[in-house]
Amino acid sequence: MIFFYFVQIGVMTAAVAFSWLRFRHVLHPHFIFSVVMFVHYSDFFVRGYDDLSLELIDPANLIVYQMLTLACFALPIFITGLWQHKDMTASLNSVRDFGQIGRGAGGYALLIAVLFILIEMLKRLYLSDWSPSWVFEQMLGPRNERQWVPSLLARDLESEQIVSNPFFQLISALFPIAAIITAFSMIYSSTAVRVVSFIVYLFAVFILLTDGTRTPIVLAIASLTIFALLKFQSIGARVAIAGLGVGLIVIATSVMILFRSEGYSELLQSRRDYGVTYHQDDSIYRAWYAYDRASKTDYRWDPGYFAFTVAATPVPRAIWPDKPFLSQAYFGPFKLDYVTILFLGEFVAMFGVVGGTFAGFLYCILVYRLWLSFAPLLGRPFGLVGYLFWALWVYSLFRSVQNLSLLIYAPVAATLLILWIGKIMRTDRPAIGNKGPSNAARI
Repeated sequence: MIFFYFVQIGVMTAAVAFSWLRFRHVLHPHFIFSVVMFVHYSDFFVRGYDDLSLELIDPANLIVYQMLTLACFALPIFITGLWQHKDMTASLNSVRDFGQIGRGAGGYALLIAVLFILIEMLKRLYLSDWSPSWVFEQMLGPRNERQWVPSLLARDLESEQIVSNPFFQLISALFPIAAIITAFSMIYSSTAVRVVSFIVYLFAVFILLTDGTRTPIVLAIASLTIFALLKFQSIGARVAIAGLGVGLIVIATSVMILFRSEGYSELLQSRRDYGVTYHQDDSIYRAWYAYDRASKTDYRWDPGYFAFTVAATPVPRAIWPDKPFLSQAYFGPFKLDYVTILFLGEFVAMFGVVGGTFAGFLYCILVYRLWLSFAPLLGRPFGLVGYLFWALWVYSLFRSVQNLSLLIYAPVAATLLILWIGKIMRTDRPAIGNKGPSNAARI
């Protein structure tokens, strides 16, 4: 088994290296695509065969499932890397001049971030009958035991419906925008705006950290790291910034994973040992378990119902009370309703071992083609922020096909925000252009 372990590490590492050598830019869509695929595989690279679900799979069959998975992950990287891509030199190089718009947009970005934070906090205060202490207590409590509505202490249907209000869910989905655009203001603004942005950024990160969802906190720290890398050009500074960014992500996600099931109040009251943890929700292992279930049972997910449910997700249940949903009865032996089995596990559950692998391969190709369509954002003022949000969405598409519609709100809102700021910057352009013709040409 150890041989096949290193084969998988070697092939996926080679795929990422191929992408880098082919395009040589960390923001190129293909390099991000390759890194996203690598990250979804990485839990296995860190933990190896140390997972209880693998004990239920025959070792010989597991090797087959792993090789099919490897082909589905690596082949799309190599194939799409050989495509004839449009020349993106101008768009990618324009990112280097990202700070050119900072003085004009940093203040706008900070104001928008503060607005998002105020809306989120007002939502929580409204739910808690305007009790700040109750809000703080719930934020530090275990994630699965939070009760935002104190008048409905039992986790009954009425309480769930209040918290699951589609408007409130939309506010929560858009909140990570606050951390990302505040990170921009911290790097590309006047000194006074930077100081205020730093305080606002810490508060936004605190909220994301207590929420217990890893992806937004990773995106918030990664965005700050990317903005700083674009600001400082020396190799030494960039190495230090990249190392600090990775370290902060490791610390933040380790704290989150360690304490979100017990609550942060436990962290403040005890002397529990802290340890670094790397965890991707066992998704790759769950995908292999789905392969094994597909080979041993005739039960399959109905692909038509799955697609219909995904398409119906954006419609609020208040408008469509009988809107379809995917329940444990639908998932059957393939997964529990609160775990993910990656896009590949979902296709295997629908189409079987062979059909699911082929469908997963096509899905990777199509997602990359879709991802390419967002690359022009890099050429717009503030476009990097929206580009990073679409990168997060692409990451989520490989986590689950359901995220096609479930997590679409934040990137769409970020893109609309970019278009609005771009309009403002075009209005301000003559004043900026007075700094010199070369700057005006680059903006």
